[in-house]
Amino acid sequence: MLIAGIDVSKTHYAMVVREPLPKGKYRTDYMFASTTKGLVEQAIRKGYQAHYLPDYTQWKKKVNDNPHNYTMFLCDVMAEFIEEDLGYIGLGHLNCFERYIAFEGYSFASPGQLLQIAEVTSAIKQIFYQDHWNIRIHDPLTVKLWATGDGKSEKELLRVEAVKDGLQIPVFIFDHSMCYDICDAYFLMKILETELQVREKPMLLNELNDNQKRVFNRVTQAYKTNLLDRAFSTYKDITEFL
Repeated sequence: MLIAGIDVSKTHYAMVVREPLPKGKYRTDYMFASTTKGLVEQAIRKGYQAHYLPDYTQWKKKVNDNPHNYTMFLCDVMAEFIEEDLGYIGLGHLNCFERYIAFEGYSFASPGQLLQIAEVTSAIKQIFYQDHWNIRIHDPLTVKLWATGDGKSEKELLRVEAVKDGLQIPVFIFDHSMCYDICDAYFLMKILETELQVREKPMLLNELNDNQKRVFNRVTQAYKTNLLDRAFSTYKDITEFL
C-alpha cells in the first residue's frame, strides 16, 4: 500500500510519501517544488527530490504578460513534476499496490489567490484520479487540529510537532516557508495512514488521543458525515457517470 500527503499552492507544492519496503517496513520520503532557486539547487545537491519553478516576474519576460497564462504554465509544469516524483519512488504505475493520497482543502481566507490555486490543484488532482489513486480531502483546520490540538494554531507549531513526531527536516529547509508545506503534507499522510489502520482494526480508534478522535468524529457543512462514513474519491466514481 502506498500512502501520501500533498500540499499544493499556486507556485509550490510538497509531497510526503510512505513507501512500503520488504519485511513490513516503510520508508518516508518527501519532495517539493519552489520558486526559490537556491533552495532547490541545495536540496538536489543533498540528494532530495526538488524542482524549480520560475516566478511570475521572470516568466512574463519570455511570454505575454498574462497571469492566466502563467497559471496554465504552472499547471503543466507542476503536473510534470508530480509524475516525475511518482517515477522517483518507483511505484507510481504499479497496479499491485493500493494507492491513497490526502490533499489539503482550500483556505478560503485567501480569496485573491483562491481561483488560481484551484486551477493548479485541479490539474494535480487529475493526475492522481487518472492513475487510480484513492483521494481524501482534509481542510486546513483538520490538519492543525490533528497535529497540535488547536485548529487555529500557527504554522510554527506544526513544524515543532512534526519534528517531535519523527519527521527529519534538514537544516537548510528548516527556516524556509517550504518547511511548512512539508509539515502539512506529512500530517496529511499521517491522518490518512491512521484512517486506513482504523478501518482495518476499528479498536485502534480507542488508542488515539482526544484531538485525533475529534478529527474522526468531526462533521462540517461540507462533510455531513464523520471520516469513517465518508467514501474516498476515485476515478471509478467519475467514470460511472460518463
